[in-house]
Amino acid sequence: MAGFDFTFSVPKSASALWAVADAGTQALIGQVHHAAVAEVVAFMER
Repeated sequence: MAGFDFTFSVPKSASALWAVADAGTQALIGQVHHAAVAEVVAFMER
């Protein structure tokens, strides 16, 4: 059975920004990351 294994991580600069950001900005960065992962998964499934 063939399978795929993908790891999604944000660039170091985004991680650094998240570390020093306020809670609202951290939430926004998290939302954008999750949206990007969903978009890539949808692309791969097509």
